[in-house]
Order: sequence, then structure tokens, then C-alpha cells
Amino acid sequence: MSLDLTVSAPGKLFVAGEYAATRGGTAVVAAVSRRVSCRASWRPGRGRIAIGDGARRCMIGTEPATAEAAPAELRFVAFAAWLAARSGGLEGIDLDLETAGDLDAPGADKTGLGGSAAATVAVVTACRAVAGEDPASDHGASTRVATAILAHRTAQGGGSAADVVASTCGGISAITGLDRIPSPRSLAEAAAALGADPARALVVERLALPVGVSLEAVATGRAARTGPRASRYGRGFEGPERRVLEVWTEGMEQATRLFVGALRCGVAEQVRQAFAASGRWLERLAPIATLPILTPRLRLAVEVARREGAVARVSGAGGGDCAIALVGDDHAVALRSSWRAAGLVPLAVVLDRGARVDADGARGVLRG
Repeated sequence: MSLDLTVSAPGKLFVAGEYAATRGGTAVVAAVSRRVSCRASWRPGRGRIAIGDGARRCMIGTEPATAEAAPAELRFVAFAAWLAARSGGLEGIDLDLETAGDLDAPGADKTGLGGSAAATVAVVTACRAVAGEDPASDHGASTRVATAILAHRTAQGGGSAADVVASTCGGISAITGLDRIPSPRSLAEAAAALGADPARALVVERLALPVGVSLEAVATGRAARTGPRASRYGRGFEGPERRVLEVWTEGMEQATRLFVGALRCGVAEQVRQAFAASGRWLERLAPIATLPILTPRLRLAVEVARREGAVARVSGAGGGDCAIALVGDDHAVALRSSWRAAGLVPLAVVLDRGARVDADGARGVLRG
């Protein structure tokens, strides 16, 4: 007899604290309404896991090398499945995991909504649900977060993994302690690190936008890889630019803390000013770390938003993907129209909750 369930996890927008979060800074991230789903089927077996995304499939076994040999397109899913299955005690069953999602918009190669993180979280959540956990409960949440962070960092080769926390927890969150979670070099190292309960170092504070303010996003249609940019930033602390990078990191952290404080107070103008300041700090990193941050299409997205009275900035590692803006609810539709007229792709997302079970075929129950 085979049982099945379907789990989904939201995409994310990085709102403030980019790069600095990998050096002990605060990350502010938002979970958004485009999601990645994972359908899991299982039956008694020997711990084998079939993974696929509709176009590609591969099989992994109980040895970490089988997951590490997965095709690049399935690397994040393979790492998440292997680590979650081992940590969840699923060695006595065979799993079939199929992922699908709507994070990428028509006309955009990559949106910057954290597709790899959302897929990682969906797979981890599905495996833990198969093991009997309820994603809506706080029980096991620390293990789910730690498993997803370790799997994602191992697959990517580093990064803050703030997007993993956003996809797991939902809403807008300020996250500290990400730098105290290891960045394993192999799945064997990740499994060993998981045994030490690394997520105990994390502090996640739920926040909200002021009433009447919307978070809007627009895709540039140009993909940007986060991993190499994060690695370049990290390597800079080993070279002659170290002191300048330290000063920049302190500046970004101060701006991010001001933004968090403004969100706590709920005063719209303070939120807008702090949001803009964190964006300016991100742009200043470009010449220091020799990183392309504000590309011509990102600049266009920001300028169009400002003409509509919004406060706009690059989101994430820069170099492509997307820009974000804070705008009054009554101007959001006009902003999307202006972006579209400029040849950009509005993402039309709203804040969303975290990972959830959407359908549980094992008991015939649908969950909202």
C-alpha cells in the first residue's frame, strides 16, 4: 500500500540585511504567495528516495554520496531529501518526491523569490510530515529549520539561508544568529551538525508592515546567482579590503536594526526611510567587494517606482533577479502598471504564511 501527501512552502523576498547576515547581522525577510509544492508518496522499503521536478528524475540511497551525485538541477532537493529522511528515521520506507512551483513569472528567467530555498523547505517539511510531524505545530520546528538550513548551505556552498527561515516560518521576520549555524562541506558533515541542535542559536521575530503599506516586487528578467556573490563577499574579509568590508557590514547592520525598530513602532514614514537607507547600503557594497549590484534593469525598476511615489531598492544579492518597493495600498496597481510599461515583470505577490500540508491522502484530509 502506498500513502501520499502534498506540502508547499512559500517563496521569499529579502527586505534588508543582505550579505551582512552572513557575518552576524540581522536579516529581514518576507514570505510571499508564490509557492513550491512537494508531493510525497511512500511505502515499506529500504530507504531509497526517488526525486523529480517534472522534467528530471533520479534515485538516491542511504549513502550521502548518492545524493551528492544528483544532477545540478536536483541538487537542492536531493540534499534536502537525504538529510531529512535520515534525521526523520525514514530508513524503513521508500519515498517518491515530486516538486513543482510557480515562483518564476512569465517572461522572467529567475525572479529572486528563493526557489531553491522554497524547494528545500517543501521537501524537508514533506519528509518530516511523513515521519508524523505537523508543520503547523511548533513541535519539531527547530529541527525542520535546522535541517533545511544545513541542506541548503551544503548544496549551495554557503550563504545566509535567511530565505530558508522565511519559507519555513512565513510572514515578515527579523532573524539573528544565522552565522552561528555551520556551513557543512558535505552531507556527512551536515548530518553530524544536525545532531548538535544548531537552530537553538536562531532568534526569529515576527513583524508586520504599517497599515496601508504594501510590499511590491518586480522581476528584471535577468537571473543572478546568489552563491558566488556571497562567496566573493566572504573572501573579501581575508584580503586587503577587510577593514572597509567590516565598516560596511556595521553600517548595513545599523540600517537594518533601524528598519526593524521602525516596523515595531508601525510608523509608515520611519519604515520608509529605514527601508531606503538599507537599500543605499546595499548599493555601496558594489565598489568595495567588486560586485555588480545595481544593474541597468534594476536601476530602471527603482527609478520607475520612485516616480510613482514608492520607496524602492534592490532585493537580495543584486546583479539581477528583482527589486522591491514600499508603496501605499492605493498606489500599488499604478506601480505595477508602470513597471509593466517599462518592460519589467511585476510579481504581484502578497505576504504569506510558511510551509504547510496542502493535501493529506493518507487520511483524505485537505488542509488550507
